[in-house]
Amino acid sequence: MRLCENIENERKAELMNVELKPSCKEEIEKLDILYEAACKFFKSIDPDPHGTPPEKCITRGCLTPNGVFVNYRILSIYVENEFIGYCDFYMGYPDDKTVYISFIYVSESYRKKGYAGQVVNTLIRQFSEENYEKVRLTVSL
Repeated sequence: MRLCENIENERKAELMNVELKPSCKEEIEKLDILYEAACKFFKSIDPDPHGTPPEKCITRGCLTPNGVFVNYRILSIYVENEFIGYCDFYMGYPDDKTVYISFIYVSESYRKKGYAGQVVNTLIRQFSEENYEKVRLTVSL
């Protein structure tokens, strides 16, 4: 039953207009609210979570070892023009054919509706079009 429910929720999400936009300085306040919620959530799992504040992500990136800013992206997630979350990823880590999705966070009121899954699927399609062969994803349940 749970699988069917998840599939149905994902179908509902696909019907919604999920849009990914490059995060910008004008969104810092919204991003910070979600970042604080994420920190609180992850502290329940790990007493010393290693997060990067959104402003730093936008201005300098949350870089991998030996990473360069040009390969880093932080994207805001919108549904019907409503900001619901953000994600970030690094292209070319740990090798040239891999993209590392390091963070996806969706506002609590939008969870369990298939949006994060839709974001992942959208990103994978985009990465495939850009000739990346592998995607790595950090997951916390």
